[in-house]
Amino acid sequence: MVDNQNKYNKLRLKNILDSIPAIFCSLFIPKKKGRIIINSHFNEKFDFNSKYLFLYMLRQQYDIWYVINNDEYRNELEKQYRHHFIETKSFSGKIFALRSKVWFISAFELPVGGIFLKYSRKVIHLTHGSLVKNVGTLEKNVSLVKRIYYKFFISTNLSYSIATSQFFVPSTSAYTGLPQKKILVTGFPRNDALFLSSDSEKPDILKDCGFSVLYAPTWRKDSDVELFPFPDIDYNQLNDFCKNNNITIFIRLHPSFEKFIDEEMLGTNIKVFSSSICKEIMDFICYFDSLITDYSSIFYDFLLLNRPMIFLPYDYDEYKEKVGFAVEYEKVTPGYKPCSMKEFEAALLDMKNTDSFKKQRMMICEICNTYKTDNCKRLVNTLKSLSILK
Repeated sequence: MVDNQNKYNKLRLKNILDSIPAIFCSLFIPKKKGRIIINSHFNEKFDFNSKYLFLYMLRQQYDIWYVINNDEYRNELEKQYRHHFIETKSFSGKIFALRSKVWFISAFELPVGGIFLKYSRKVIHLTHGSLVKNVGTLEKNVSLVKRIYYKFFISTNLSYSIATSQFFVPSTSAYTGLPQKKILVTGFPRNDALFLSSDSEKPDILKDCGFSVLYAPTWRKDSDVELFPFPDIDYNQLNDFCKNNNITIFIRLHPSFEKFIDEEMLGTNIKVFSSSICKEIMDFICYFDSLITDYSSIFYDFLLLNRPMIFLPYDYDEYKEKVGFAVEYEKVTPGYKPCSMKEFEAALLDMKNTDSFKKQRMMICEICNTYKTDNCKRLVNTLKSLSILK
């Protein structure tokens, strides 16, 4: 069993302590007019809503800078997108970021760690995704240390957060600690990418693969994910079934857990769609004909494509007791929930040939996604109306 819950706590604390001298000095340095700083997970990822908002604002000629503290990766990105990437490991890098009056973040990690940072700038939380399962202080049996972290460090650093519909405003407010009036219903910037694809950008692995299925389960905080969780699973038989019906399943796990995939389950029609093929799944999600997941918020995004889905909540009771759900899971998951390999094969055929949950899926999408396109533009215009951006 893997313990993932507190994996990054030491890194968070170190980031905060290392930033104290720069934060103190920045109090005596004037802000740089128009400068915008944006980051994602631990200042090392170019992904999620931050990536797509950054690229949009770069095209709109904003003075925007993306924090990447991995030198090699930052150099790689600069070759592709020009010199709009910075580091905040050094004192000077921290000062550069602290002189900005507007920060965008996707997770709870800041470009420069600290507390009370929202009082000298606006910090807009772009979120990792709409909630399916509980996160943060919404989880069950949350430790005192975690409650303090969220109550003190998070609530003193965030100015606003965003949501895809009014349906998610209460849960977003609850886990960020922000009042509901500070949750902006703008749609997610990353969802613009769902409708900006072209066949020329389609990766080779997805060409000529028949009916393509993305299998993207969520990560577990204290256990490994169980793939194809059926008591009667036979990988060779399943691969043959997919081959005979021109179906290909592509497994997408968190990059940290790809190495734990059992090679025995792979075959000509069951493959790994690894991070080496694509670092950001939103760049390629539009090329898949269907989705399999469990509690991942990726299905909210996939709803916008109006394509069939299967859900595999094999550990639902345990998950509900240990973590809990922010929504009524059964009501917002429009798709088959097979419990055996035979039922799974039947569900795959239904997705390919019939799509029995199409009407229900469209109804859920209307509840969960107020907007379909132009989310970056809408967010920027909303922040202009609040006099945060010009």
